[in-house]
Amino acid sequence: MSGGEAKRLSVAIELTAEKMPNLLCCDEPTSGCDSNSAETVVRALKRLTEVHPLLTIVTSIHQPSAEVLALYDQLYVLARGGICIYSGEPTAIQASLDAVTSTEIDSEDQQPSSLSPFPIENLIRQSCLGADNPINQVLKDLTRQQFKTQAFEWELAEQTTLASDGVQANRARFTGHSVRTLFARSFAYIAAHLWKEWLFFAACTTLIGASLRFLYSPTIANYDGCLDLEDDLSACAVKTEAKLEEEFALKDNLIYGYFFIVNYQMLVILAASRSFYWDAELFRNEHRNGAFSTGAWYLVKSVLELAPLLPGVFIFVVIMDIYESVLENRLFPVYFDIVLLMALGVLATTAIGHVISLLGGKSLASQTVLLISVLLFSLLIGNFVIPVATMHYAWQVAATFSIPRYLLESLMILQYGYGRCKGEKQISAVLYGMNISGDEKRIYWDNLRMLLLNAVIFRLIALWLLVRKMNPIENRKRRVERIETYR
Repeated sequence: MSGGEAKRLSVAIELTAEKMPNLLCCDEPTSGCDSNSAETVVRALKRLTEVHPLLTIVTSIHQPSAEVLALYDQLYVLARGGICIYSGEPTAIQASLDAVTSTEIDSEDQQPSSLSPFPIENLIRQSCLGADNPINQVLKDLTRQQFKTQAFEWELAEQTTLASDGVQANRARFTGHSVRTLFARSFAYIAAHLWKEWLFFAACTTLIGASLRFLYSPTIANYDGCLDLEDDLSACAVKTEAKLEEEFALKDNLIYGYFFIVNYQMLVILAASRSFYWDAELFRNEHRNGAFSTGAWYLVKSVLELAPLLPGVFIFVVIMDIYESVLENRLFPVYFDIVLLMALGVLATTAIGHVISLLGGKSLASQTVLLISVLLFSLLIGNFVIPVATMHYAWQVAATFSIPRYLLESLMILQYGYGRCKGEKQISAVLYGMNISGDEKRIYWDNLRMLLLNAVIFRLIALWLLVRKMNPIENRKRRVERIETYR
């Protein structure tokens, strides 16, 4: 693609916005274009103002041809040094130059109207001479006098004040039409580009799952871990080699379940946080122009990002599932229970990725630190190292927001609960060590509800942070502060 084609494409993308603005500023829309392409671009802008009478287009342009210049309604020409030497219609350039008489300059051969038969070339040549040039000083005074004689424009200029916070614009509302438009556009983007990233995510999921499955033997799920309250816990009980082997298998199975959960959580957070940041940066410009509301964009983003993640759950569970042969007497295969668990975990984990992205900003280091902190915090309060019930009350409150805790507890209940220990005086060693007692079915369904509740809470937090970040008033204040810093 040539420079001119790229320039025309960028202008065309802005002109195809769903919501047409009332002011469009184009910085050198014809740069990199040949004379024919430049005229095509300017004619397209001119046609746009004719179709939309309430639209005003302001452009900066260098060395235009006479044909291009004639397409403009009003010109505002600046000389080197920042002074205005002409303001008005293109057809009035010659009259303004003729107003500079030979008595007001040093020599007649420097009179601007005598340099070239083309007025625009004379004016551009004069603009290059700078603010101290006597002809430019005369042109500046003539332009000022012209402003004063135009009563309406002069009165408007006197009454206009600088708004440091910018002009308050109507915010885009949440509408079904905007949601449908975002869905259609997102589907087109996925079909054209994003499918490659989805395939990469599926490949990473398969690789990590296969690696974990290779490290651990499926036989660790064969042991029921049942303790007899009379025999195994008596003071005279002796641990046989079979009991020691069972203990090691139970520990390995608990570690396997934890890595099963945490590895997929890490993948989901990484994918969600990085994808969310780049998509939010693109949305920022659209939201700033009033195209879409934050709620509509976040709804579409939350729904569509699950498309690659949920199939990844099915793939990951198929690879990691070592429990089917042991728990085959259930009404429904345990595979579907684990898929349901992981799907609810993905709903909450993606929201955590959004929060990390919004808090970490564009810095990959900041997002990495936040990700590691979340994983370490989840390890501490995930009922894996220390039972949550034995922790301080403050840590127990924090553990209510631990996604790995509910996933790990539910996974262990599926394996060792639901009456797997048949004896009346038998208990599960794994569930006992995690301090899970009472009605196991109720605890399991309570964990599912807590996963769903955490997904809602973290998404509301992410939406609140997104609204704060996309606030147009705050954005304008920050831009003004940056401008003042470099002024």
